[in-house]
Amino acid sequence: MRQFCIAHCGQKAYIQFMEYVADYMDHPRKGIIEQRLEILKFFDEFGAEATRRAFHKSRSTIYLWKQKLVMAGGRLSALSPCSRAPLKRRTRIIDPVMAQFIIDYRTLHPRADKTTIGRTHHP
Repeated sequence: MRQFCIAHCGQKAYIQFMEYVADYMDHPRKGIIEQRLEILKFFDEFGAEATRRAFHKSRSTIYLWKQKLVMAGGRLSALSPCSRAPLKRRTRIIDPVMAQFIIDYRTLHPRADKTTIGRTHHP
């Protein structure tokens, strides 16, 4: 775990610092955020080529992370990866007659599985 040292700072500065730290301390992807912070520090110190060789992260990825930090006002939680699920998910289309048949059959036969129902419906 990382340690933070605060010396001789006023109450307002302390509160701002604690909000900054608390933003990612309880985050479920805290490990990934810390790893990305280390990669950003390495990039600032050694450059793009060394970062690409050491962490297999391209220059564009590093600048994307930096842009996310700026857009979020420095909140570290901006470095957490977003969901990769599609924005528009496919919806299942079921014939209402078929759905009613399945409901009626399972009401009469509670432990019936889909293969049993399929054999019953298609002779």
